[in-house]
Amino acid sequence: RKRRRNIATQSCLNCHTSKHECDGKQPCQCCVLLGLVGLCIYETDGLALTDDPTIDELTTRERIAELES
Repeated sequence: RKRRRNIATQSCLNCHTSKHECDGKQPCQCCVLLGLVGLCIYETDGLALTDDPTIDELTTRERIAELES
């Protein structure tokens, strides 16, 4: 029996589920044409990445500060 390799998809979730060709940009051209710019999300290691990574960084810093106090 062949084993499946864990390979991260290179396309956004919208293109992956609808089987469109994704160009890998943020937002991708397909999502721009369909008007789904805010929903163009890429997934890596099980975590969804949005177009603004500073939001996650700020919430992490706030959480650390809360735990330290």
